[in-house]
Amino acid sequence: MKATPSIRKAAPKKTAQKKTAPKKRGNMKPSEIQPLIMAALHAYGIQNPGISFDDWRAEQVIAAVNLPGLSTCDSKHFCSLMGHFKLAAGLDDEAMHWFMRDGKNSERQLAWSIVTTLKAHVALANATVELITAATPPRLLQRRLDRHAAIHDHPEGPLNIAYLVSIIAMKTGRHLDPATDLKITLADRCTIPELVGIRNTLVNRISEREGVGHTSNRNRSQNSDAAKERRSPHTLAPRY
Repeated sequence: MKATPSIRKAAPKKTAQKKTAPKKRGNMKPSEIQPLIMAALHAYGIQNPGISFDDWRAEQVIAAVNLPGLSTCDSKHFCSLMGHFKLAAGLDDEAMHWFMRDGKNSERQLAWSIVTTLKAHVALANATVELITAATPPRLLQRRLDRHAAIHDHPEGPLNIAYLVSIIAMKTGRHLDPATDLKITLADRCTIPELVGIRNTLVNRISEREGVGHTSNRNRSQNSDAAKERRSPHTLAPRY
């Protein structure tokens, strides 16, 4: 009796898994990262953003230096990050100290931060719920949707470039043309203390429109004696 040949089943083909490119690590040292985390933790307590500290810190690093996290930053970003976290905590004087230590491009970095902060607010206001959902990580989605809804529930709607120009005029007495590149114009015509004041006011107003944080915490630094002294015309000669 002949044995029937056994039929071998073909092994299932292995599907190739897509390899995600690892995040490029920066050269920032642990001795630099640790004080940044402490400064961020202090600002987080002031802001009370309603999300985890890690998620909030990641958002702020992107806003400050356009990198996805502290581990991807280099030592050259230290002063910009420290200044950013000090501003978030309402410590304008300390923020100015760090921005001025950052070198000759501090004005341009602050001007860039001002304009991109407004652009991000306008982009959120103009986005649809579907677009926000598709572009936002799940852990941050509800917060962004809440901000989007708060903007449209506000009787005056989102801020715009004309509002920023009015803040500049109020803070410096200079009337800039909104059609120009404000990143360049602001950096060329404003001092670091003026830019810090403009940015702080803009962030406060955006936070109010987006329903984030407490008004008393947002305005605390602007009502301090140090802030009033900085606004004095006898403190710094204006730049023309």
